[in-house]
Amino acid sequence: MARRFTFSKDQLNAAIPHSNTQPRLRPGPEDSRYEPFPLTDLQQAYWIGRSNGLTGGTGMQLYLELRCHGLDLNRLARALDKLVLRHDMLRCVICDEGLQRVLETVPSMEVPEEDFSALDPEQQAARLADTARSMQEATADLRRWPQSQVRFSRTGGPGQGRLHFKWDMWCFDGRSFQIVIEDLAALYRDPEASLPPLRLRFRDYVLAVEEHVKSKDSERDLAYWRKRLATLPPAPALPRPPSECAVGAEPRGFFTHTRTLSREHTAAIQKSCAHHGLSLTSFMGALYGEVIGLWSGMRRFTLNFPRFNRNLDWHPDVSDMVGEFASFTLLEVDLDSGATFLERAKHLQLRMWTDLEHGSVSGLRLLRERASDMGGLDLQAMPVVFTAMPDRRAVGKNLEQAIATFGEVANSKGETPQVQLDCQYFLLDDSLRVNWDIQQGAYPAGVPNDMFDEYLRLLKWFADDEDAWNATHPASIPARQLCARDRQNVTPLALPDTTVYGLFEARAERFPSKIAVISGVERISYGTLLRHARTIGARIRQALDSGADAPRPGPTPVAGVLLRRGWKQVAAVLGIQAAGLAYLPLDTGAPPARTQSVLAASRPRLVLAEGAFLHTGGGDPTPFVSVDDLLLPAESLPPPRGPVQSDPAYMIFTSGSTGAPKGVTVGHKALLNMVAYTNGRFRIDEDDVFLGVTALHHDLSVFDIFGAMAAGAAMVCLDHDRALDTAHWARMVRAERVSIWNSVPMLMECLLAQKGGEASLPDLRLAILGGDWLDPGIIQRLRAAAPKARLVSIGGPTETTVWNIMHDTADTPDGWDTIPYGRPIDNASYHILTPVLQDAPDWVCGEMYCGGAPLCMSSNTDPTLDALNFVAHPRTGERLYRTGDMGRYRPDGLIEIMGRKDFQLNINGYRLDPAEVENELHRHPDIRRAVVCAVGGRGAEVLGAFLLPGPKGINPRGVRTWLFSRLPVQMQPKALFVVDKFPLTPNGKLDRKALAATPLSRTAQMQEEQRPPANAMELLLAELWEEVLPSPAPGAMSNFFELGGNSLMAMQLMARIEDRLFIRPPLARFFAAPTIAELADALLEQLAGTRRQEEAA
Repeated sequence: MARRFTFSKDQLNAAIPHSNTQPRLRPGPEDSRYEPFPLTDLQQAYWIGRSNGLTGGTGMQLYLELRCHGLDLNRLARALDKLVLRHDMLRCVICDEGLQRVLETVPSMEVPEEDFSALDPEQQAARLADTARSMQEATADLRRWPQSQVRFSRTGGPGQGRLHFKWDMWCFDGRSFQIVIEDLAALYRDPEASLPPLRLRFRDYVLAVEEHVKSKDSERDLAYWRKRLATLPPAPALPRPPSECAVGAEPRGFFTHTRTLSREHTAAIQKSCAHHGLSLTSFMGALYGEVIGLWSGMRRFTLNFPRFNRNLDWHPDVSDMVGEFASFTLLEVDLDSGATFLERAKHLQLRMWTDLEHGSVSGLRLLRERASDMGGLDLQAMPVVFTAMPDRRAVGKNLEQAIATFGEVANSKGETPQVQLDCQYFLLDDSLRVNWDIQQGAYPAGVPNDMFDEYLRLLKWFADDEDAWNATHPASIPARQLCARDRQNVTPLALPDTTVYGLFEARAERFPSKIAVISGVERISYGTLLRHARTIGARIRQALDSGADAPRPGPTPVAGVLLRRGWKQVAAVLGIQAAGLAYLPLDTGAPPARTQSVLAASRPRLVLAEGAFLHTGGGDPTPFVSVDDLLLPAESLPPPRGPVQSDPAYMIFTSGSTGAPKGVTVGHKALLNMVAYTNGRFRIDEDDVFLGVTALHHDLSVFDIFGAMAAGAAMVCLDHDRALDTAHWARMVRAERVSIWNSVPMLMECLLAQKGGEASLPDLRLAILGGDWLDPGIIQRLRAAAPKARLVSIGGPTETTVWNIMHDTADTPDGWDTIPYGRPIDNASYHILTPVLQDAPDWVCGEMYCGGAPLCMSSNTDPTLDALNFVAHPRTGERLYRTGDMGRYRPDGLIEIMGRKDFQLNINGYRLDPAEVENELHRHPDIRRAVVCAVGGRGAEVLGAFLLPGPKGINPRGVRTWLFSRLPVQMQPKALFVVDKFPLTPNGKLDRKALAATPLSRTAQMQEEQRPPANAMELLLAELWEEVLPSPAPGAMSNFFELGGNSLMAMQLMARIEDRLFIRPPLARFFAAPTIAELADALLEQLAGTRRQEEAA
């Protein structure tokens, strides 16, 4: 860790942009040396970032442990005192008002010694580890001195043991660390040494920078960046750890992956870079971007790019001063900027150079400008860092020799606030050394290892193969993940040489007296149903052969069904298939205009209807035929031919992305695959009874009919006029001893919500639920009503034949607190791909693509639009359907659905998946269901959460408190709505569009009317707010940040609260709920907790 903080003067000078108007510095007067002065932007970030509760909250710290063989502790203590006296910033503290101040005098430094020499080696190792851990975990109060620690652990004779340094580096940068160690070594070697005097102070430098910000060059740079900020993408959304790992104490500390390339590989990379006109920094950064892009699923994102800002021509002492001179800029990576890696690397290099020409504006100021423009917090951190370290071949030996004065490096570890991943590289002895510092717990287990391994693989590939530079997408997922998915995607199932209609015919001929359909008081046997189906089929064929069908039929041979629920509807579906046509279910409750648009798009041969529905066609030329006429005996008609596997089975219309309905055509082979797999897996047979709760125009009804008819089971039809009466469902389930239920989850929830014993389902053995979000709590609710029932989650778009993926909830492995989407059924495949059709790594969200037998014949009646929905897998060539659903693979091979691609949000520049926020809310004990979406309208969007309370109700403030330790500030909903029900579409699915249109005036916060502070705590907070805010706080529910507050003011407010109440509330909690009322609640809760602890003690 220590080795990476070393730079020569020439290297620093060359790395810094200069202008002709920069001032020459003169030392300030001695009497102002100890006056407060501003924090630099990066110091502010470090100060705020170490606050408790913030994501990535920790101090800017470096722990260094040296193995010593003859250390003189007294000499070391004297050297430390002289070092602290020499460098002002080693005596610096932060004032409550957010300024820093150098202390004129401080106590002598102490080097406490612990004697472990009498312990055996194993005990010594344990005690040394305890010492290291306690020092690393301690976060100093920057208002007090000292903030750094030095200890010695004796393990042998005098001076033998471990020297522990813990440097709090909020006030000095990497070059300063080198100066500190080199000066300390010089003072230790010669206690009488006289080091060159420092005339300039860091305070002088900071004040000069403050003046330089007002220069024309700085104004030019700020104008450039303001223009850039309008299009700057967010930080890469790398996978977050699963919630069961994230709840609890914030992860502390970092771990490091380190690897050194051979000299041969290093030389080859340098040679290629020179050949292609690339700097090593541009190459390393571009390759890093390829890896980050794959593991984030993003093509454009922004990296944190540190810069070393010592303006050496301002004063000769600048190179030898201790202080925090560093800054960072925001580096945009655009993986669509070129067709090959080389093209993208050159684009990145040009972007980097152009941005550095306008480098006087710090990254923190840019983040604040961005927050101001977007109405968000100024804590939209860029936690993924790329650090280009200078070549340390010449200067590195100075630091190494200084460290050797005390001993050898035994252990080192660094921490940086609000940084989760930092890639650094440097050249050491003509070899390329790569370090990745990774925050503990920031990512799912294994993800950082895989990313680092891929980065190293790419480096070696580019060193070995010149063709790599022209690769389109060089980064790829681990081979073991591809192999596991390939095995899962090729589970074969042998299908019989028939169709589902053929299976029905076989059942009817073998068991003609078995009941097939129960419709009110009528019970239709298989034999009777087959006779009706053949009659309908024969009459349809007769009509078509005689030219009585539509004058301009569509390319798919379909016949419409516009009938009430009942056995005639089932007979019509089977009869149409008997005629060799696909059936087209029409919604009996749809407006005539909708029906006519479906007819115009599908152009069926004819429509089977009854009663008033016979006149629904309006001006459409499609003939409407009475189903009762088709059911008349037809002994002289030849039997219909029946379908074959290559025929279309049905066409169902769904809502298209263009707003117009689209017709999906599913073939008989796909339908047979779904039915054969499902019936076989769950052993559905002639003893089962289905309830046809789903309307015919919804594709779940396909399984109700054909799953039952293929197995010889009975199907119960609901009374058409009571189809939405849940009490009617419950009576039918019990009366007919229904064993198979298949619907969207909301319908089952309605059934289970029946009062008293109405929801008792003693005969139900299988509940198949899908098509919408499935609440994990339904498992217990269903078990209470139906103890024998097996709950299966199913999924897949209409284009993949009802369902092509499923999960038995009884088989959910540990580590899941949501219901998995599952694994593909037999003969089906699932692929989760990036925007450029690369396989997404485990834990990475991508779009789901489906292949295999379940694929529909066409996804749209418009051939042009249909072609857009299918792609060839770039690796296997397999025909895939683009679902528009987002998901990710877990390492156990199960797929987790993450919502619709259309639902992905970008709030204030932060990209997030609503499903991830919803999953966290669903874990709250008082929330029955949560739906997250953007509300507030274009240009003023905030993240909103709609909450359906459980029996105990919901306290919105309590929800905020509960969330602040579980989600980053940017993912915490700002608008909470408490609802008693959710709006539904006609198919029984959640209507997200209706929720998104909800006005902000209906939030729980707004419903609590604006009021003045009401109690002593709120009055105190209002007084403190007015001390730090540019405008007075008008009420207890006013938002701190909307009144002009920022993160620095928030820190000032926290300091004032601590001075008055002797407690410091978590800053992240305030960011999540920045009102006087909510902060008062948090403080009262914190005070009560402190009192309970005191009483317990």
